[in-house]
Amino acid sequence: MLWRGCVVAVSDGLAEPMYDDELAGVLAHELSHSYFEDEMAEWRRSQNAFAMRVIELKCDGVAILSLKLLGRNPAGHVRGLRRLQLITKRKGLSDVVSQSHPTLVERMKFSQRFIESLK
Repeated sequence: MLWRGCVVAVSDGLAEPMYDDELAGVLAHELSHSYFEDEMAEWRRSQNAFAMRVIELKCDGVAILSLKLLGRNPAGHVRGLRRLQLITKRKGLSDVVSQSHPTLVERMKFSQRFIESLK
């Protein structure tokens, strides 16, 4: 979670079961929200769920590109998304982001196409 554009909070329950590339992808995604902070505020005010889902995909793109530029495997981001979903289900946490986030399938399709374009 990115809070107020400057604090990243990661729970032990998330960090411990993830591999380095997965966690790096999740962190890069969260940090990328700072790039789109003004856009996000505007779309939250207007309650535009579609625009919020687009921002999430943009953040996925920044995370993938960041991993690539850091010499890490960009597919780690996709694995991290999958693992995050498994952790959420296993802990019995509700999926409170379903309206503002694309489905995992949509995110995986986007990510795979973007990774292919980087080759």
